[in-house]
Amino acid sequence: MLPMERFMNISNNEWQIIKALWKESPLTLKQLCDGVGREQDWTKHTVISFLKRMETKGSIRVEQTEERKYFYPTIGEKEAARQETESLASKVYGGNKMLLISNIVKEQELNDNEIGELLKILNERRRV
Repeated sequence: MLPMERFMNISNNEWQIIKALWKESPLTLKQLCDGVGREQDWTKHTVISFLKRMETKGSIRVEQTEERKYFYPTIGEKEAARQETESLASKVYGGNKMLLISNIVKEQELNDNEIGELLKILNERRRV
């Protein structure tokens, strides 16, 4: 995957497409329509509109052969998640990631395994 420096602002519908591309890539328009298009009850035209928007944003790339177009993600799952986290922290918490994390910890139901994993991550970060 190509590292992307600029934020792509992937919409909820585009997330469905990019998740399909992360699962299996490349995919053709027909494969996307038969998979995510059918799951979301989208027309072929709707899928094409999302793909065009995603190509413009740079979140996918298109390879044209004589027979068909192939679609590939240009951003990995971790990078997309990082960008979404940055966006949420910026929009809701004025860029303060600590407020985002503390809100999740204080307001969400966390089981013992999740708390243990969180403590493990924090301890690993402390050593860095």
